[in-house]
Amino acid sequence: TGTASITITAIPAHHSRNEKIDSILGAGNGYWIEFNKGDWKKTLYWTGDSFLTKETIHSMNTLGDLDILVPHLGNVGVNGALGQLSMNAKDVLEYSLFSKAKNVLPIHHSTYDLYLEPISEFQILSKHKSYNLDILKEGESIVYK
Repeated sequence: TGTASITITAIPAHHSRNEKIDSILGAGNGYWIEFNKGDWKKTLYWTGDSFLTKETIHSMNTLGDLDILVPHLGNVGVNGALGQLSMNAKDVLEYSLFSKAKNVLPIHHSTYDLYLEPISEFQILSKHKSYNLDILKEGESIVYK
């Protein structure tokens, strides 16, 4: 029982750690989503195509505990003129450990040939970490309670 609500907070996203390249690619957002119903609450942070930056860290620190981190993986762009445009396994590990998320649900990692790093790289780094790693295949679902 109780009133249900969803609050969505936009968090600045940075497509590159290189400030010049980031300014070329333009501003973006990730989204902190808080689901509430009565005494029940879940928080989810969808990073978008972003890296963990000082601005992102500041924003996340103001929002509280995180239940589910949804990071983009794939290591896109490392061989291109603009450089790395999406996180690799080490970048997502850094995000996961910083956020202290209870669950990590990586996306954006194996759909296209552009994604240069397989999800298995992150699986290896995630062994014995404090979060649950959830990897869904197309058509699969997961329920967080």
